[in-house]
Amino acid sequence: IPMMILKKSPYHQKRAKVLFKKRINLLISPITIVHWG
Repeated sequence: IPMMILKKSPYHQKRAKVLFKKRINLLISPITIVHWG
């Protein structure tokens, strides 16, 4: 899928943001568990 189509579609933008947030959370949560554990 070309990037232009992704940028024009708000649905894909929202989905990308949600996936990005989930990825960050997956990276951060093990670090915080180790830090506070």
